[in-house]
Amino acid sequence: MSLAWINRRIAWPRGLNGGLENVSFHQSGILDKDLPAESFDFVHLRFVPTTVGKHDAMVGAAARLLKLGGIIALQEGNGIGIDCFSPHDAFSRL
Repeated sequence: MSLAWINRRIAWPRGLNGGLENVSFHQSGILDKDLPAESFDFVHLRFVPTTVGKHDAMVGAAARLLKLGGIIALQEGNGIGIDCFSPHDAFSRL
């Protein structure tokens, strides 16, 4: 995956932002310390820990970024597709 492709993928939801003052999109390395702790309501990791490794460090970094009551969405393949354990309605909507 090229950085240009990733930047185009991030530009699209930014364009949908249209007037929503409380929504923003950030691109950063999950293990970088450039983002302040407890600054996000939602952190989404998709196909990251299994491809990069450092599972504990990544989940720990995601937890560090969350505000109290925030949500981590962690999506990984299970060999036959993507599933949620234990099943949750919010996963189906994601």
